[in-house]
Amino acid sequence: MLSLLLWLLFFEGSHSLKLIELNVPEGVARGAPVWMYCGYNLEGDELYSVKWYKNNVEFYRFLPSDKPPGQKYDLLGVHINLQKSNKTHVYLQKTELQSEGSYGCEVSTEAPSYHTVKAEKVLKIYDIPEENPIIEGAKQAYQIGDEVNITCFSWSSKPIASLQWIINGKTANSIHVTHYPEEYTVDGLGSTALGLTFIVNYGHFQYDMMTLGCKAMVTQNYSTFSEEIVIGENVEAETLRSPDVLVHTRGPKISGENKRYGVGDILELNCTSVPLKKPQRLAWYINGVKADPVNVVHYLPVQNSNGDIQSTAGLRFQIRQTHFHSEGLRLSCSATVSKVIGERLTEIVIGGFQHSPSLQVSVGSEDSSRCSNVTPWIAMYLLILMFFV
Repeated sequence: MLSLLLWLLFFEGSHSLKLIELNVPEGVARGAPVWMYCGYNLEGDELYSVKWYKNNVEFYRFLPSDKPPGQKYDLLGVHINLQKSNKTHVYLQKTELQSEGSYGCEVSTEAPSYHTVKAEKVLKIYDIPEENPIIEGAKQAYQIGDEVNITCFSWSSKPIASLQWIINGKTANSIHVTHYPEEYTVDGLGSTALGLTFIVNYGHFQYDMMTLGCKAMVTQNYSTFSEEIVIGENVEAETLRSPDVLVHTRGPKISGENKRYGVGDILELNCTSVPLKKPQRLAWYINGVKADPVNVVHYLPVQNSNGDIQSTAGLRFQIRQTHFHSEGLRLSCSATVSKVIGERLTEIVIGGFQHSPSLQVSVGSEDSSRCSNVTPWIAMYLLILMFFV
């Protein structure tokens, strides 16, 4: 009896269904088709079923014993092509905004093991406008001392675009920029506006011209990985990985933890991202809440000989009794990679100094009255004097 039990335990441990990979795109353009892949290793067992879910609602299943083996179920935003879908792949022939959601595959084996594994990932749908942003309120020409008060409007998009004002090729100072509330349509698209106000001076003109540009950028987070450590009061720290991360090697690493902590201790940790071609945005969380910026230090990114960039963020705070919850003190660090998926620029070129063929110099109401009728040569002389003074 004991031998049989040991054999069963060995058999159970050596034959275990494994989910190798769940490949769901981080984001696709609205209307584009999508391939999803669920890779698994049966470890000698017989496949019973593969089921796919969107937001925990089943929309496709593959049962080898059924005729035909593949079946689909109607679900909002899920347009599955049954002929191209099989026991490892699902094909959505088109997408819409309602296609966004959490997609998961569940694999089960036949008797006697009856094993089941499941994983899920989020699919984002983005919609980028084809039109450039709109600039309103600009005049055809400005003189020194005039006020520029203009507004840039973005077209509806998903995610919502971020706007940026550019003056003569340089980003405008934030003190001159006004942010307006975002507006959303019933289908989830959003638009925004950004104001620009400043007083014109000589430095704004290059060859009697001033260029004002508004850039609209649609940015999307396309991968986020995290690591978490759980610290119990006066016990050894236990390092845990975030359960929703399949490929752990791409996650950031937390370092610097001690084996024991108590109330009043100063906790100092570092979070370091893995080297990637794109910079990563690091964020610290204390018990699931984003850490106060005063407790976080962002160090300058380091680039290695291969061109990969590695970022580091430190966390430092004094532990209080309130930090220890029932499961302990949870500290996590996330690394997010973003990319610009859409960028459009609108530029306007504005003239200055002169409004007519005769040269007029405006340095105030009193000086303007004196110079309005002088000959162009005298006006030119006065202009040169003003620049030297």
